[in-house]
Order: sequence, then C-alpha cells, then structure tokens
Amino acid sequence: MPQIQLKHGTCLVDAQDEHILVPPPKWYSKPSSNTLYYAVRHATAAEKLSGLPSTIFLHNTIMGNPPFGFTWDHIDKNGLNNERSNLRLATHSQQRANHKLHSNNTSGYRGVTWLSTRNCWRAKISVRGQFQLIGYFNTAEQAAHAYDSAALLQHGEFANLNFTVENDLHLAELGTIL
Repeated sequence: MPQIQLKHGTCLVDAQDEHILVPPPKWYSKPSSNTLYYAVRHATAAEKLSGLPSTIFLHNTIMGNPPFGFTWDHIDKNGLNNERSNLRLATHSQQRANHKLHSNNTSGYRGVTWLSTRNCWRAKISVRGQFQLIGYFNTAEQAAHAYDSAALLQHGEFANLNFTVENDLHLAELGTIL
C-alpha cells in the first residue's frame, strides 16, 4: 500500500492512486482539530484561476469533489487514511455523528455528562443540530450504553459508539434508569 510520511503521520492511498503522491504537488498535513489532520496541498496559480480553492484535499483529488451538500467522510476517523474503502459520502450531520470524542470530555464517554443538580449522569444526543435528552442514569457506563442505542437508531452506520456493537446493551435492558 503506497504511503508518504507527513509531519503529523503517515498518509495512505490505494495502489491505483499512488501517482497522486508523486511530486510536483507537495502534500502536507493540515490540522482540522487538535487530533485530526488531513493531507492537503496548495493549488497552483492555474488551478486558482480555474476556480479551485487555494487548499486542495487529497481525498477530493482521489474521489472527486462531492455533490452539493455532501463531503467525504473518513470511516476510521483518520484524515490521513485516503484509501477508497475508507472514504464514503456523508452529509454534514452524518459526518458530525462520526467525530471523535471531544478533548474537553470529562465522563470518558460520548454523549454523557454529569448533572450535579440531579446528582446523576445524563445522556443526550445531537440529531440534525438539535440536542435530544435520552435519560438520566446512576452510572456513566449505563448512560453511555443508552447513548449508543440512540446513536445506532439516529445515525446508523455513521454512529460513533462508546462500546462495540457486540457488547452494547439495549436501552430497555438497562433497568436502572432514574
């Protein structure tokens, strides 16, 4: 599998796309968040004149520009893994559902926060930009399982879960919802 070493990690592509990595374009890693990087290059003057943006993403070079309202989502959440099997079309909402755990998260679980006013753990989920309450729980793990169940229902294949599906409990099986 062809790869090039960039400042913030190794960029992967399929063998059929290896020619894209060869100079003249100089690819570099550009941060999107504090833990996510994408392989990009600067557009040439001719490309800018033709209407292309000044920054060209490797995944768009490989897959083509996505249709209006869509973007390319990296399934494994590694923006440097540009193998075709790791790229899928997604809406903005679907891509947000596949994001990594936020760096300021204190519960250790996606969608779970401590609610000191009720002395319990709260699970909530964002659906099309709106937060929906899932419920209140005695433990963070119970809330995380409830989040996972809701995420699978709401986000399907784009759900970013706290636990693997095989080990996940269904919301009805928790039994200790407050």
